[in-house]
Amino acid sequence: MINPVIHGFIADADNINMCGQRRTLDLLSFVNFLRTERHLNPSHSIVCSNYLNPMEQVVLEGFGFRCISARENCDDLVKAEIVRMVEAGVRILTLASGDGGYAPLLAQLKKAYGLKVHLVASRHCLSDKLRNAVGVAGISFIDRFFTRKTNNRCKLSNFALSRRPSGPTWSRVAA
Repeated sequence: MINPVIHGFIADADNINMCGQRRTLDLLSFVNFLRTERHLNPSHSIVCSNYLNPMEQVVLEGFGFRCISARENCDDLVKAEIVRMVEAGVRILTLASGDGGYAPLLAQLKKAYGLKVHLVASRHCLSDKLRNAVGVAGISFIDRFFTRKTNNRCKLSNFALSRRPSGPTWSRVAA
């Protein structure tokens, strides 16, 4: 019997938010994209942040993400979680970040484990080092998921939590 390939997802939320250039990330559309095009598996999906406000955490956990707030620069935590995922069997990783600091680790894991890496990043904040480590074919740009300029990182008034037998789901509420 062939073991299925395990997909993992990890986001450096601060890098994604910074790259939004003070625009709001449309979480519903972004997560739907991840589920359909990047085979998001909630059991292997992590969002790391320097500081994650409680409302953002409620939304992300409602989508099935495990949230980690580092209370400091989360880059080292993201790297540790990537290694943990790969050692647990993840062979396809989607990384939501454009930070070039992840390039050396990803190159090592690709060589040692045959890890396949997909990037989800903004065109404005994608490091050349990271682009070269992953390859152009493995990049999806997320600029289309950013909406109007705002000071808020996450606007919750457009979402409603529904409790279903299959688990909680978030849907957009008509204005």
